[in-house]
Amino acid sequence: MNLTNYLMKHTQRAIPALLVGLAVFGSAGAAYAAFTPHTLPTDVLATFTADQKDAIEKAQAIRDEAHTKAQAVLEAAGVSKDALHDAMKAHREKQHEAMDAALDANDYAAFKALVADGPMGDKLTEDIFAKLVKIHALQKSGDKEGAHELRKELHDAGFGFGGPGGPHGPGMRDN
Repeated sequence: MNLTNYLMKHTQRAIPALLVGLAVFGSAGAAYAAFTPHTLPTDVLATFTADQKDAIEKAQAIRDEAHTKAQAVLEAAGVSKDALHDAMKAHREKQHEAMDAALDANDYAAFKALVADGPMGDKLTEDIFAKLVKIHALQKSGDKEGAHELRKELHDAGFGFGGPGGPHGPGMRDN
């Protein structure tokens, strides 16, 4: 199966999975990516054993090679970064609209189905959903402070998106 067919067949799950990966690894991964042998300060690199330094360098070489190969596969299939970005953005917007509609309708089942494969799918309860509905309503009414307080409460309970005031996730964005 070529990449285009694979993406077409798996778009429903591939793009959300990619977005989750970008969200998860975008923060933690960005920190890791920032500290590669290419950019690791000498005094930091010196804290590792010779074997560990070798492993770091090998890991970077593997990452560089994999990135180059992945880019070549996408280019050969005619998939540009812009096209992929645009497809992901359109999917995100459609997903947000569906989530907002489920929040507006106070439809837990529809919302749960929308987030089932995402990072909050396992954590979502009816109580958390009720708070998301309230946050969404407060945002729409212009009560940003009230929405912020509920976001902070959810975040402190281990259910958050991008920090206590973070704009990410359903009911979490400024409308």
